[in-house]
Amino acid sequence: MTIRPLHHSTAAASCLVVSSLLALMSASGALAQPGWVLSHQKISDTEGSFKGILDDADRFGRSVAALGDLDGDGVGDLAVGAFGDHDGGSSHGAVWVLFLNTGGTVKSHQKISDTQGGFMGKLVDLNAFGTSVSALGDLDGDGVSDLAVGAFGDDDGGFDRGAVWVLLLNANGTVKSHQKISDTAGGFTGTLDNGDWFSFSLAWLGDLDSDGAGDLAVGAPNDDDGAGNHGAVWVLFLDGVGACPWDLNGTGNVGILDLLALLAAWGSDPGGPPDFDGDGSVGILDLLTLLANWGPCA
Repeated sequence: MTIRPLHHSTAAASCLVVSSLLALMSASGALAQPGWVLSHQKISDTEGSFKGILDDADRFGRSVAALGDLDGDGVGDLAVGAFGDHDGGSSHGAVWVLFLNTGGTVKSHQKISDTQGGFMGKLVDLNAFGTSVSALGDLDGDGVSDLAVGAFGDDDGGFDRGAVWVLLLNANGTVKSHQKISDTAGGFTGTLDNGDWFSFSLAWLGDLDSDGAGDLAVGAPNDDDGAGNHGAVWVLFLDGVGACPWDLNGTGNVGILDLLALLAAWGSDPGGPPDFDGDGSVGILDLLTLLANWGPCA
């Protein structure tokens, strides 16, 4: 059988039709593969309806984490780190909680820093709070997602050892209470050295040990195990405090053991309970709070 070649005009027309179809399909996204960008929305000092005030070298966007739907509007919300923010001092750092619209623009925001958002933790120059951020799930059982924030320049125990701040959030993005995890706070007994940069990266792991509380991976890129700056990751199995932060010993009951633990911490700054009022020192108000919640946890 003899196959007759197409006329030049027919071939040209066919190519034109195929090219037009390909262009149309590409424009409509019909050829898009998993991972292709179908659209985008930038959030910055000038775009995305973000009304927060950013200054030079704030480094807004150094870290980001999905928070779930904090405000109950059916749209996921976002935490954004700005570790160069100068609220309270040089590079104290900050985190912005962004309440989003379905198109990715910002509906409203709440800043958390040394001077805003109800955060009562103590930050100093070059702590770089906001270096990293990670959702934690609902640690305290109040129905609101909580947040871990890294401060790789924290000097607890020594120079630049780093720290993680666990922030228990309200639905409006403000901080209800906090717990610091560092070389000297939060029950962490691992060995950190100067310059380890513990918390330079964070990742939520879900509930690894099935105890009802989410767990956390913490990067320390300058750890010297093996040799200089080989780096390390710490897996932290966290305690979910439920609705009973006064139960310092985890017995399900606020009693004499918790009272003794509070008295042992009297006058100190533990970075969290039993400093229930977050004023940086365990004192009479914290004692009265514990006594007011004496007995079985609800």
